[in-house]
Amino acid sequence: MPKKASFTFLILILFFSNVNLSFASFGKNKINYKQYKWKVYKSDYFNVYYYPPEENIIKTAIPIIEKTVNEYKKFFSITSKLKIPIIIYHNVYKFRETNIVPYILPEGVGGFTEFSKGRVVVPFNGSLSELEHVLRHELVHEFVLVKISEIRKYNQNIRGIHLPLWFHEGLAEYLSNGFPHQDKIFLSTILKNDRFVSLDRMNSILGTYLMYKEGQAFISFLDEKYGIEIIKKYFETMYLYDNFSDAIENICGDSFDEISYSFEIWLKNQYIFETKKFDNIYDKCKKIKEDIFRYYKTGEDQAVYITNKWGYIDIYKQVNNTEKRLFRIGNKADYEYLSIKNMPVYHHENKLFLGVKYQNNDIIVIYDIKKEKVEKRLKNISNISIIYSINYKNDMLYISGLGNDDKNYIVRYNINTQEYNTVLKTDNSINNFSIYKKKIVFSKEYGKKGYKKIFVYNMNTKKTEKRTNGESNDYFPIYLSNGQIVFLSDREGDTNIYKLSKNKIIKMTEFPVYINNIWKNKNKIYFTAVSRDRTAFRLEEPINKVVQTKDEELSYFTYPKIDKKIIEENTRQYKSKLTLDILKANVMSSPKMGYIGDISLLFSDMLDNEELFFTVGMSDAHHRIENIVKKSNYYLQYVNKYYRWNYYYSLYHFYKPFNYYTSQLYDDLYDERLAGAEAGLIYPFSRFRRISGGVNLNYKEREYIIPHEWYHKYYMSLNFKYVFDNTIWNEVGPIDGWRYLLKYSIDFDLENKLNVFSQYYNVDFRKYFRVFENSAVAARINYAESLGKKREKDILSMGGSLSMRGYRYFHFKGTKLFLFNLEYRFLMIQNIVLDLTSENIILPGVYSSVFFDMGNCWNEDSNNNMHGSYGISFQMGFGAFAIRYDLARKTNFENISYDTAHTFALGWNF
Repeated sequence: MPKKASFTFLILILFFSNVNLSFASFGKNKINYKQYKWKVYKSDYFNVYYYPPEENIIKTAIPIIEKTVNEYKKFFSITSKLKIPIIIYHNVYKFRETNIVPYILPEGVGGFTEFSKGRVVVPFNGSLSELEHVLRHELVHEFVLVKISEIRKYNQNIRGIHLPLWFHEGLAEYLSNGFPHQDKIFLSTILKNDRFVSLDRMNSILGTYLMYKEGQAFISFLDEKYGIEIIKKYFETMYLYDNFSDAIENICGDSFDEISYSFEIWLKNQYIFETKKFDNIYDKCKKIKEDIFRYYKTGEDQAVYITNKWGYIDIYKQVNNTEKRLFRIGNKADYEYLSIKNMPVYHHENKLFLGVKYQNNDIIVIYDIKKEKVEKRLKNISNISIIYSINYKNDMLYISGLGNDDKNYIVRYNINTQEYNTVLKTDNSINNFSIYKKKIVFSKEYGKKGYKKIFVYNMNTKKTEKRTNGESNDYFPIYLSNGQIVFLSDREGDTNIYKLSKNKIIKMTEFPVYINNIWKNKNKIYFTAVSRDRTAFRLEEPINKVVQTKDEELSYFTYPKIDKKIIEENTRQYKSKLTLDILKANVMSSPKMGYIGDISLLFSDMLDNEELFFTVGMSDAHHRIENIVKKSNYYLQYVNKYYRWNYYYSLYHFYKPFNYYTSQLYDDLYDERLAGAEAGLIYPFSRFRRISGGVNLNYKEREYIIPHEWYHKYYMSLNFKYVFDNTIWNEVGPIDGWRYLLKYSIDFDLENKLNVFSQYYNVDFRKYFRVFENSAVAARINYAESLGKKREKDILSMGGSLSMRGYRYFHFKGTKLFLFNLEYRFLMIQNIVLDLTSENIILPGVYSSVFFDMGNCWNEDSNNNMHGSYGISFQMGFGAFAIRYDLARKTNFENISYDTAHTFALGWNF
């Protein structure tokens, strides 16, 4: 096979086979701790996939979906027959490790729509109103995909389908939730702090929360000024235009610049051009520190704080002006994750109580600040799986969170007796609460629009009283030592701090910033605010202004539920069925080589628990059929990811002809065929560690060219690999943490009493030392050795951009390999903006590294003198790949070459 076809075939296997993506040399693991028996609710227009713990959720979700599908069918004028697959997970941890995408989802992802099967995938996070919002949001994406498919089907002269991400996401937000009060408050803060981004620069905030909210506001503006029919008209005519701005100009009748300016003025008229005066936050508060989530005074000139500035969640101790990191979350299996959104942390005297993810649930970690060590890890202390908030009173832990039955709880746990009991149970999430004597104050959603309101639960009388009303959000309640309740509210247009004193609501702050968190320490009020950066403050001078208390009473609301009998009549046990995800084909023709091509197909079931990958690479098609069969490549692989143990089977046939690359590696000249079968297992111990092993039965055939002779062998191979990886990445590669792999394989001759004829082992260790936020020192040590008879053992090689820079590929070859890399990585250019069109093109930042490489490959009978190189490298990350440009000079440690090697390459930093 020509070298181009061989290379393409290898890339196809690596790209399409999910086992190679998820369980490659490095990378973190997804773990199915529990196997659920999935069910399918079938309707005329959609199928809902769920499992037993979700049966209560499904009763509410199905009416929401039915109403939304009927609404969107009409809005988008859909004529196609629909059968939308909707997959619901019972909590966010199960959702983030779904097999439907090959990577672990970050906390900020609330749901997604997948393109190949049109799957809508969402979690339940304890909030029914949030579930409704996410379902409606993702179904907008689904209907947009259907609409675009109809446009392509029924129209021939399509000039383009131009749907910018910010417009698409903004539309999904607006149709799913309108333009609610809390989103207006967020944009108000953005405008008042001069962070607004005009429409022609939206690509500069691509994928951010601000992009979603500005897009949502723009759709609201179009609706108010032109009417919602303008959106429908856009989808009916967008294929007629070369770009988005032309399409918008046509349907609105104004130039894009005029529309953009009108939108900005529309926003500012609502949130900027007003008579309200704001206080300077630095006059009323003491600035504590930037980029932190929590700060607690522990003594005179002593404190602890929590930050994620370096990617992990870190707890620091501060004494006078010195700082020391006490504890890190996110780099060990025992302390895998701490929710940034919920921040389940409570400080009492010299102890921190932390709600940390361990395996598939949250546990309580008690950290002793004085002794600087973990005192206890409390596992399985209640039926709560996701912890939202923690309190501590008189040796009793109070915990709020989402239970295994999808109900929300506050439970009380006695640390001494290790017993717990349920204090409160509700359908809506209790994200934050505080305790004063025998009272618990908390916030939860109330009313049809899901506004958060303050409630007080009396543990003696078992009664709950609603303390706030009105169309505003009141949340993060905290009891002060005198029994007054301090909370956040957006009731007067901006999020500020208020307090409840008897029957009065008193405003304590008047700031034009976005306050997103509040807590108490030594009866002082602390909060984090976002204007340009996230900064922690301590409130020193509250304004204490009494505000209107006669808020409109909100009516009680419950979501309609479908009858259990209807669910049972329309529900079936889920049966795995593999259907096509991706089909790729490539055909080339040349007079010398004939027809060359490949075809690849990827099949999976609806939950992506099973996959089947098949690819064929063909060359020399002008030969007879038997030669075509022999001189082509085939690869078939089945992968099962349903269990914690992942397993796979493979059948393969590879034809490796003599060519330029093999001539660089091997002294002998030959064509080779390899055929066989493989079975393997992969077991993840945790997110960071796994072990894998496999057995291969192979047939190898070689045709030597000089002298002409044949060689064949039947043999069995065993291979084992142990991997650890806790790294975090920037756009072009790892920047913190460490990772290593240990690999061993052994080959047995099936024709000669299972004699061992070759072995291979490899040790690869990599460490990354963070220096600043966007810079690190990276080091790698790699040693490998191939053992066996001359014609049996593998030839190892290196050279090129990903190993020894400055040297050509395959420059070093032998049966032993040593490689050492050391480099300093840093961000050189933040962003590159190309002002070429009506919408600016934003290129990713440029990272650079100053490097030193040293290594060699050698044989038993050759020298192992080290060679080296040094230079500078530039990289840009484009999501799925990185582009590299290296400038390097070589040395043998006696002389230095003054010729500079220039290399362009693809690939992540090591």
